[in-house]
Parts: sequence; C-alpha cells; structure tokens
Amino acid sequence: MIELCKIKTDNVYARKLLETNKLFLESIKDYIEAEILVGSLAWGRNNAVGANSDIDLVIVYSAEKQDRLLSSKYLKDSFTLEDVNYILGNKMADYLVAKISINGVEFSIDLIKEEFFSYMCTYDLVSVSRGVDSWKFGRYKQDNTYISKSFLGKTNPVTKISVQTLSGYRIQLPLFFINRETQDAPSEYFYGMPTIKLLTSVPLYNSEHYDVRLLLNKLQDNIISRMRAESMECKDCGSQYNILNLFVFRDRMDSDIQRMFDIS
Repeated sequence: MIELCKIKTDNVYARKLLETNKLFLESIKDYIEAEILVGSLAWGRNNAVGANSDIDLVIVYSAEKQDRLLSSKYLKDSFTLEDVNYILGNKMADYLVAKISINGVEFSIDLIKEEFFSYMCTYDLVSVSRGVDSWKFGRYKQDNTYISKSFLGKTNPVTKISVQTLSGYRIQLPLFFINRETQDAPSEYFYGMPTIKLLTSVPLYNSEHYDVRLLLNKLQDNIISRMRAESMECKDCGSQYNILNLFVFRDRMDSDIQRMFDIS
C-alpha cells in the first residue's frame, strides 16, 4: 500500500483532494482489492491541479463484495443494486462509473471487477489488428468528444456514445483502437480513455493478496511492445515513436512523470 502522505506535493489543492480521499477510502477498503489514482492528480499534481479540480479514481473489486461496496456510505446513492446486477449480469456493460461529492470535493470513480481489470491490462496489443470497445454504466449521460493520440502524435477525435437504460446510461468508449491510413502505412495504436488513465496511474491502496502493480506494469509493457512493433514497420520514423506522444496533457505533466514516460 502507498500511504497518501508519501505522495509529495506542495500544491494545497492537491493536498485537499488527497486528504478528502482518506474519508472515501476508509469507507470502502474492506470491500475492494485496489484503489488507483488517475487523472490530473496522478500526472500533474504539482502543475495541473487547481481550485476546481476533482479526483479521479479506479476501484478494483471482487464480484462477491459488489453489493456491499455499492451500499457503502458514499456510493449508496449512485446506483440501484437491481439495475447493476441486471446490467452486468446480462453483459450490457463491462464496469460502472459513479460521480460523488465529499466535503465539496467532486469524485469521478470507475468501479471495475477484477476480471475485466485484468483483461484491460493484459490484452495482447502487438498482434491485434482491430480496436476493442468497452461499455460502462452510470447515472449520468456522457456524450462529449475527446482527442486520442498515437505514438507519432497524430490526433483522432472520439465521441462517447450514451444509451439510456433503466435508471442510468450505458456509455460506449474504446479501450483502444487501430487506424491504418494507407495500405503501405503501419497500423497505428490510439488509446481509449480507460487505457490512458491507467498508464499514468498511482496505486493508493491494495489488499494484501492483490498485486495491482503487477497488472499496471503489464499494461505498460504491452503498450511499449506495441510502440516498438509499430516503429519497426515504419521506415525512417526512428525515435519519433514515443509513449509521450500519446498524452494530450503532456505540456501540463509534472517533470518527473514526463521523464518516466520518455521512452522511444
């Protein structure tokens, strides 16, 4: 477990987010396998976090603790258990998303079962020739467009698709997708939101028997392998292929995070 106090920052807004998260973590830690910090607090806590920033989390949990987790103090109003069991049981969504507020701090939380989290992190990206979509289920509609980037820094807009279902919305977005501009060009990997969140994540908690870092390292290894496989197919590209090119928020990254991902 990484203790919150060991995340070093002089940013008072980042400290407030981390302190508030202690309340949330205390309310759920008996029902989860891991809590993972993602978003700007993970990749830019010193430079990108301000007064209006929220805290983005990924929660990994086991199926047998799902009802207790969703009935916990801060999550109990985010879902109805009947709807969740119907949606997940009929494979209409792969994971859940909740938005909550604690002491004026907004949280955006992806809740993912162990099996799907492992699938996300261990997918063989080298041999894949087509993209993989995912569906999440939550109370709020999401139909915004975000920009995805390739290892060469090429941009591609992705619009989330929301479908109203029961008491909420099923939201489609890619884990990743593949683009091939011409027959002679290599097929390029573009990230999806779940992927890019996890790539710059920081584990804040994991249970004694669950090694979340192993899976996160596997995800990074798979992405690096994909980058190197593409670069071998691209004539005269050389060091243009880089993981840093994936990040739209690169300019706001903390310098230590940038150095960690400066891999070509």
